Amino acid sequence: MGQILENQKSYKNNSRIAYWTNNCKTCPKHQECCGKRYNRIITDYGNPNKIKMLRKMETDWAQEIYKKRSKTAEWPFGNIKQNLKVTEFNTTGLKRTQTEAKLLAISHNLKRIYNETIQNELIHQNNKQNT
Repeated sequence: MGQILENQKSYKNNSRIAYWTNNCKTCPKHQECCGKRYNRIITDYGNPNKIKMLRKMETDWAQEIYKKRSKTAEWPFGNIKQNLKVTEFNTTGLKRTQTEAKLLAISHNLKRIYNETIQNELIHQNNKQNT
């Protein structure tokens, strides 16, 4: 507001740039601009679509959906990486890599179905023994 901010830091791939100045404390508009913080950092994300998505992700609705994502969409990738020990594709080319990814997804799903089936059978057997 009262000071021209200079480019202080560029992040990976210049996807965002941070601007700030060290003169905030002596600026007459410090309280109005920075509030209780020492200084104000303005981040420019450049791409309008990226800005739109960031604003959307700041909403409570988006945060709730993102929390659900970790339970449904992210854990299969973690399972494939951690338990199946697959951290990179062995093939080259888009079509072959897509085929390999589909095979990994199938193996994950088959293992999950197997575990669910075994678990249900054990519960069923346990219930029979208890009655």
